[in-house]
Amino acid sequence: AGTVVDVYLRLNGDKDTYYEGFMAQARIEGETTAVGVFATGDTDMEAVDCSGMVDNTITHNAHDKWTTKRFTWTAPNDITDNIVFRATVVRGTEVFWVGVESSTLIYTADACTARGVPPSKAPPTTDHGARSTPLAASILMGLTGLVCFL
Repeated sequence: AGTVVDVYLRLNGDKDTYYEGFMAQARIEGETTAVGVFATGDTDMEAVDCSGMVDNTITHNAHDKWTTKRFTWTAPNDITDNIVFRATVVRGTEVFWVGVESSTLIYTADACTARGVPPSKAPPTTDHGARSTPLAASILMGLTGLVCFL
């Protein structure tokens, strides 16, 4: 198996900040196809198949109010490309974030390392004239015992 990464999907904000749903994928930087395999022991989430690939997407399967969810992603054995995690995070029917990206997980011959910018601070995408809120969704990774903002 490839490198296993702990991934945390977190919504930044005050103590009353939460999200109710999400979908996330790992993608080769600059591409749109999901790669790798997700897993979780949390019954509120499940790995699903997209575009004919097994367990390459993770999503919620329960509706609750979360601030952080943790799951794992396993890189393909033959991966030599940099990876970006990409998610859609839903606060409700009128407030959601589309295209939330992590920093880049950089491939090296010895190990993967994280680089890049802090999590997106962009306001949520809104629909139906809903008001924007000053919240931001972010993706964090734990890699070989190291947790870093992405």
